[in-house]
Amino acid sequence: MQQLAHAINGMFLLVLILINSGLGGCNESDESGRALGDSCSRTTDCADCLRCIDQVCVQPDSEPDGDASEMDDDSLEDVVLDHVWIDGATGLMWQNPPAEQTMNWEDALAYCEDLELNGEDDWRLPSLFELRSLIRGCPQTEIGGECNMGEEECMKERCQSITCGGCVLDDSPTDDCYWSADLEGKCTCYWSSMGDEDNDYRNWGVCFNIAYVDAIPNLSDGIYVRCAR
Repeated sequence: MQQLAHAINGMFLLVLILINSGLGGCNESDESGRALGDSCSRTTDCADCLRCIDQVCVQPDSEPDGDASEMDDDSLEDVVLDHVWIDGATGLMWQNPPAEQTMNWEDALAYCEDLELNGEDDWRLPSLFELRSLIRGCPQTEIGGECNMGEEECMKERCQSITCGGCVLDDSPTDDCYWSADLEGKCTCYWSSMGDEDNDYRNWGVCFNIAYVDAIPNLSDGIYVRCAR
């Protein structure tokens, strides 16, 4: 019995060592990228066994809580405050109006990280899920629509379906723009935080004048920014 107890204790110790060393699961960074739970902007930032979902390195079979693809459109009323707008469907707080100047993708990331607004300093560039949640009146690119980008495993431009092309120009329900009438700012293209997994030089965005979801060259400096938290 004493030998059996020693054997069990030895096996328990081995399991602990494997877990703490990262060999018992994908929980540490490797030469290829960041560890489980680390922040990221694209899947290539993370270790080989992880994916970047909503700016967090996660295991492929899991996603962070509060996935925008599961948002309930009837949850609460929208709230308009000074310089911010709260989407009742998602609970997200948005900068409103957005930044006045356009910028490239890296500058957009830095701008949101440095933003202090309405007494809050945890602003960030929204994920593609979150940016698409602002679309109103274009069923194919609204969250839950036929457009597959941001809601499927593939975040590559070659996976993009034709339905991501949006709706007819000047046919939106609110002021010729496919977003809430409460939102201020130029109705054009806005950056998300998510990159094209096939191309390090392109990042996903939404053009709200036609509700178009597209990968945009990240050096483009004519794209607008609306931070979220």
